[in-house]
Amino acid sequence: MQFKALLAFLPLLATAVGYVIPEGTPDGFYIVTFDESGNSTTQRLIRPLSPPLASPSKSDYNACTTAWRNYFTAGNKVGARSIMYATSGQATLAGCNYYPFARAEPGNLVDLFNGHLDNNVGWWKTGWVHYYSWSNYDFVFARELVGSPICTNM
Repeated sequence: MQFKALLAFLPLLATAVGYVIPEGTPDGFYIVTFDESGNSTTQRLIRPLSPPLASPSKSDYNACTTAWRNYFTAGNKVGARSIMYATSGQATLAGCNYYPFARAEPGNLVDLFNGHLDNNVGWWKTGWVHYYSWSNYDFVFARELVGSPICTNM
């Protein structure tokens, strides 16, 4: 993805309650999948990212960013119609693939998303962006706190 593509990012307006990462979720990297009835299954892919801190800090978000960067750099994909998220302390970085096919992304994608959020909502502030192309892309990236709804209308 080129930087110019970031211009296509639009704020995602929540129209329904999304998936909520439960309070007390252990640090790690997770995937959430949904069955035909909309029931979710969560699986932890990577154990703790860093020692947890009492409140969200820049280092918590950095640990989440590193987990995402490493995940994509290793050639992994975000599954079709699934949610993936990294947690460290209370910090969460989530990616939501609404597209019906799995997506492989470049390792620096999370840096582009974070840069966009930093420029538009503030340095390490919570928020989300939605990138959509009617033909081949429908992805949300969210920087939130554990316990906040993410990825509406999955």
